[in-house]
Amino acid sequence: MIARLALLALAPSAIAQDATPAVSFGGFLAEVRDFQDPASVAIAANDEIYVLESAPARVRVLDAAGKELRSFGVRGSKPGELLDPGGIALAPDGEVYVADTGNDRVQVFSPDGRFLRNFGIRGRGPSEFNQPLGLAVDAQRVFVADSRNHRVQVFLRDGRFANEIGRFGHGDGELDHPADVAVDADWNAYVADADNQRIAVFDRRGAFVKSFGGFGPYAGLFMTPSGIRLRGDRLYVADRDNHRIEVYDTHGELQHEFGVHALRPREGGGKLHFPNQVAVAPSGRFVAVVEAFEDRLQIFGPETEESRVLQQSQEKNTAAHFGYAVDCAGATMVLLEPSAPAFLVWDVAGNEPVEISRFGHFGGKSGQLVRPEGIALASDATRAFVSDPGQGRLCVFQVARPPEPDLRYMPELVRFVKSLDLRALWETARTDWPIEPGAIAIGPKGDLWLVDQANARIAVFDAKLAFVRTFGDGAKASSDGRLFRPTDVALSPSGEVVYVVDAADGRVKTFDPAGKPLFAFGHRGDGPTDLVRPFGIAVGPDAAVFVTDEGGNKVVRFDAVGRPEKAFGAKGLGRVEFCKPKGASFDARGRLVVVDWGNHRGQVLTRDGEFVQAFGSRLFVQPTLRKP
Repeated sequence: MIARLALLALAPSAIAQDATPAVSFGGFLAEVRDFQDPASVAIAANDEIYVLESAPARVRVLDAAGKELRSFGVRGSKPGELLDPGGIALAPDGEVYVADTGNDRVQVFSPDGRFLRNFGIRGRGPSEFNQPLGLAVDAQRVFVADSRNHRVQVFLRDGRFANEIGRFGHGDGELDHPADVAVDADWNAYVADADNQRIAVFDRRGAFVKSFGGFGPYAGLFMTPSGIRLRGDRLYVADRDNHRIEVYDTHGELQHEFGVHALRPREGGGKLHFPNQVAVAPSGRFVAVVEAFEDRLQIFGPETEESRVLQQSQEKNTAAHFGYAVDCAGATMVLLEPSAPAFLVWDVAGNEPVEISRFGHFGGKSGQLVRPEGIALASDATRAFVSDPGQGRLCVFQVARPPEPDLRYMPELVRFVKSLDLRALWETARTDWPIEPGAIAIGPKGDLWLVDQANARIAVFDAKLAFVRTFGDGAKASSDGRLFRPTDVALSPSGEVVYVVDAADGRVKTFDPAGKPLFAFGHRGDGPTDLVRPFGIAVGPDAAVFVTDEGGNKVVRFDAVGRPEKAFGAKGLGRVEFCKPKGASFDARGRLVVVDWGNHRGQVLTRDGEFVQAFGSRLFVQPTLRKP
């Protein structure tokens, strides 16, 4: 769907036709809504817009008014095929460079989509990648944000390695999950240093020059800078979790910003909702912004009086929303708010969940959080385990609920206990990469089963957080025993079966407690119980397995050995309707709690998919109050 196609009607006098940075952008022009996880965007010299879609692994090319001209790309791992691609850039001669994130390489295409060449393999050395994301290309060189190797790699246009910029850390010249890079005519590199919440600047030799930014909602601060583009002497930064685009000069001085947080469901028209990438037309005529959260592209021209008023219409504050994970034990439920960053404690004894506490502060010190992603509750609900890949830590918190059923808000309920430095563990164990913690499950003996995102495997710790083993990462293992992109993990009630969602493979893989593969189930497809893009998993008291399908906007129920039984859900805002559902868990009453992530809410359902209650953002919960 395309809205307000006004771009081509702009008077030439209103548009900058050269490379001067005189234009301040922000006036809404057009909106295109029919994308699937648009990860990145680039604009050619002729104003054609290249949108990279991660889920279907393709590039769609639009004209400046949003009309599709052509597309190319197919999902896979052969030359010319893509897997969960994360970045796109155009060379001056028109060649299209794509960060083929899931295949840990860069692929090069002609403007019409013909495959030309690729370079890179999975690894830590020169010309090796782990989750390459944003990239920048000029007439001679290619700069790639090698995210999980915490560096930027520089190549000649033919793929030969030239240089490396940065290393892991939080000090000067260090990076933490860089998401994107922009380069000026002198080969100075401007890096969107996402988990350090700043822009880091390096000279052409790779030496650190300066950084600017910091964590926060106010002007000049960031909450996950995920995209950066340079035009003239202006840097355009997609400040994702602040729902805006900030514009700086190359000295780091804020010049301008546009976009405010979309508050109502699917609200657009110049309002932004987690913008992850921005591109500036070389002609200076317009700016394009993609929002993977909303599956859309928005186009902006020069600012208007309307856009200036809109920019002043919202108070600057932290707009926190539920993260991916949820877990329940007894009458207690815990959820994450990564943007805050914090985790929340809810009472689920009644029909309606009630928030009773929260804990979290941004920072790298003990007890602070950077990017919490996984959370699990001990069976007695007295301890919460939080994974923080931004810090490389597994944190333990005490949850001290009083015995009386008092539902008052209790800010003192949570206390930090300790954390495990997973990078320090790597320095001793010397595995391929430090464990990058994601989803967490707790076994019957209090042992922890942790998704290791960097190494695509499961890491096991005992109840005292002593490292035990890993499994699922064997290159020679069968397809049922090797994990490609694990997103969630759960155990059967007996603890004898470990279930792992492998999103890249579109299946659930099972193992015994020693890590031996047992069987796999699930089928990628469009059928009622097929999986489009599975993400979360929960195992019920009766050993039934529930898998959330963020691509299909549904939940699929399987029996204990993987036979599909039922699917429920559809895309929407009503009861048992979802937008990109993520984590799931069972409460003590046998009800299924699903993080309806794209709708900023949770839904409580019966095991048969009947609606019980919704909770979360008021405007997104309101549609569930109306009976169908």
